[in-house]
Amino acid sequence: MKDGCADIVLSSQVLEHVLDVEAYLLECRRLLKPGGLLLLSTHGFWVYHPYPVDVRRWTCWGLKYELEKHGFHVEEQVGCMGPLAYTTQLRLQLIRGVLWQVGRGMIPLIGLLSICAQVCMMLEDWITPRKVRRENSAVYVVAARKTADSSITP
Repeated sequence: MKDGCADIVLSSQVLEHVLDVEAYLLECRRLLKPGGLLLLSTHGFWVYHPYPVDVRRWTCWGLKYELEKHGFHVEEQVGCMGPLAYTTQLRLQLIRGVLWQVGRGMIPLIGLLSICAQVCMMLEDWITPRKVRRENSAVYVVAARKTADSSITP
């Protein structure tokens, strides 16, 4: 694709699988028009899942630092699924795995448990202080603009 061809680049749950973060972010920057928007989500803490590779996790500060280092201004960064909700997610994954091994007859129960766990996780995130979720989340969602800094080149 041509330089500066995109108003928005969407990167959903990709960055944790990228071996060369610098090349990836510079490619996102190259594709964006001046002032273009990078919408990115990636893991904070999460279970290992090598599909095909699983390289890293991010802290709230580290993710912002990497984006700014590669020519983006972070306009907003939101933490999703704080520590309480994440522990429920982990338990759900374990229980779903066990039920799946029992057999296909467990699929309705898996669905019901998943719905209950989602409601529980929403309540847990609701009672978790915003500062805790912002700094300690399973997933971060970021809106970052391409800066005008011409010293950053791919």
